[in-house]
Amino acid sequence: MNREVKKEGRGLMLLKFLLFSVIAYVVIRFVRGLMIGLNGQPKVAKAGAGQTPRQRPQRASAALMIRCAACGTFITESSAVLSGSHVFCSDSCAKIPMQRT
Repeated sequence: MNREVKKEGRGLMLLKFLLFSVIAYVVIRFVRGLMIGLNGQPKVAKAGAGQTPRQRPQRASAALMIRCAACGTFITESSAVLSGSHVFCSDSCAKIPMQRT
């Protein structure tokens, strides 16, 4: 009879532990929600969530990449430095070929 009581007691303790864990989780989530609300930091939704395709932000168009004549680094066309007929990534690279010629 003593063993049966111990088995029932263990099952009851396990049930109490699980119930306490669930309640603690709910309370922690609730308190975190309040803290976020008090800080004024709204939850951020995923980009495009709940929006129709026309409302979603447009993707940036691909930029044309150009190779620097001196070091070989690829740069965007908008940030390229032109010197004569060559394209460079920076002013310092633009000076290198001029010193060789």
